[in-house]
Amino acid sequence: MKKATAVALLSLAAVNVAAIGAGGYVLNSKMNRQHEALMETNADEVALLQKRLSVVATQKIAAMPFYDFGERVNVDITKYDPAGKYFDWSAVVEMVTDVDQDGVIFTAQRGSANRYDPIQICQYGLEQFSNYVETGDAKFLAEARHQADYIISAIDQATGLLPIPFDYQLPDVEPLKAPWASATAQAQALSLLSRFYKETGETVFLDAAKLAMKPLTVKVASGGVVGEFFEQPFFEEYPTKIPSHALNGMMYAIIGLYDLWQNAADNSAQELYQQGIQTLLMALPYYDANGVSFFWLIHIYGTSLPNYYDPASHVMHVKQLQVIAQLESDPVFDYYLDQWTIYVNGEE
Repeated sequence: MKKATAVALLSLAAVNVAAIGAGGYVLNSKMNRQHEALMETNADEVALLQKRLSVVATQKIAAMPFYDFGERVNVDITKYDPAGKYFDWSAVVEMVTDVDQDGVIFTAQRGSANRYDPIQICQYGLEQFSNYVETGDAKFLAEARHQADYIISAIDQATGLLPIPFDYQLPDVEPLKAPWASATAQAQALSLLSRFYKETGETVFLDAAKLAMKPLTVKVASGGVVGEFFEQPFFEEYPTKIPSHALNGMMYAIIGLYDLWQNAADNSAQELYQQGIQTLLMALPYYDANGVSFFWLIHIYGTSLPNYYDPASHVMHVKQLQVIAQLESDPVFDYYLDQWTIYVNGEE
């Protein structure tokens, strides 16, 4: 087993003690057994364990609580290319009509003015860029560029923050008042802008991407989007005082940093990416609930919220973890990918 994995799992044991002592989240016995097994095995035995997972899939599903994922979902992705199609792209989708005079997508709000959501804009830009990679049709690249140009214009030149222009209320924590920022928006801007830099060589995209990375180095208390997960940096989708630790936002950030690192050979992005990987290795067990993943971890901080999962978010977690497992050869990532895919795909 790799040294980094062993360190991460040993750190987990220390975290368990700290969490229990603070009256926080207690890992269930199944989770403890899984990680004791991982700590005691070598790489060959881990590989054998992974093979055995498919054999016992039927028994595991029968023993687990029921989660409704509806129809069987295809979560398979091809080899991830940080300069190519985004990881959740699946088919060519034509351009939308809800755009302004500059071609930028907006969200229509009932009874209020239209608003520009940087997360939606980045996602639409990545979708259209992926359409371009798939088809070679320049109209898709032009549409994606409208979104990238808007992101460049919207970034705060001092802080690098992409302002989200609407209030958002998470349960049991303080409301996020507009304008607020999200690690998801910052990360997807990295993915979009770095692709355009790689495609065009225009430094305006690289400069904007480096600026958008800045909030991923600043703590929430200081106006950034970096929280703490047991003293480890955590990229927060929702930068509240009581951390929520939304898993998809964390993994979006890791993937965005990887994209910038690869497309621009950016050493700062590489360092932040590696920090995120180490945090994720330690944090993943806390999201596991007998094979399905929690959306966030607000419940470990003494709030009244129950453990929460969401089928659509779980599917996204599986796709994101597939990318990360491609990038990092580590049995911890492989293990949870196997576990969480069972629920989505059902019996093989």
